[in-house]
Amino acid sequence: MGDTVRPFREAAGYRVEDIALTCGLTGAEITRIEQGAGVDPGRLRRIAAALPVPTSMFLRT
Repeated sequence: MGDTVRPFREAAGYRVEDIALTCGLTGAEITRIEQGAGVDPGRLRRIAAALPVPTSMFLRT
């Protein structure tokens, strides 16, 4: 799930730090999520709102 975050972040032109500041997570949390660890729906919703994309985009396989 979380590994789908990175392509959307990069397509939007954001650095990890940009998204972290916008959604209230740390850069380390974003990196872990992009690596597939520490993923939960609440964090994905926060990241999706910061990008902005539907949360469902991160749930695709």
